[in-house]
Amino acid sequence: MLVTGQVRTESIPHEPGQTMSFRRLSWREWEQAADAARDRALAMCRDLTPEMLSLMRERSAQGEAPAEQFDAATVLHAGIAGWSYDAPVTPENIDALDAQTAEWALAQLLGARESDRKNSPASSTAP
Repeated sequence: MLVTGQVRTESIPHEPGQTMSFRRLSWREWEQAADAARDRALAMCRDLTPEMLSLMRERSAQGEAPAEQFDAATVLHAGIAGWSYDAPVTPENIDALDAQTAEWALAQLLGARESDRKNSPASSTAP
């Protein structure tokens, strides 16, 4: 399915009267967000001791939460299509969101991805 132009608008629950619009991300945008998260993790690992790496492997074997699989900024920059704030949607303004709003927006985008994957007949092969 082509995801171009698919946008949905949600009310921001902790900001009465404010809304945010999200567009569906393509497979390539999700892949770029996963790559960015891996690159950041690898950069952090360069200075870790063997004990720390072992602990991280154990944690990874338990499974990562979806939010840890993707770079939040990459997902938010690609997925936020609009909002009711006076300021325009730009990467700089997305980066200026408060933590609560950014986390809520990321959860909206990740939730839509998981829903798409569960409802897709090819979910076992989707990136």
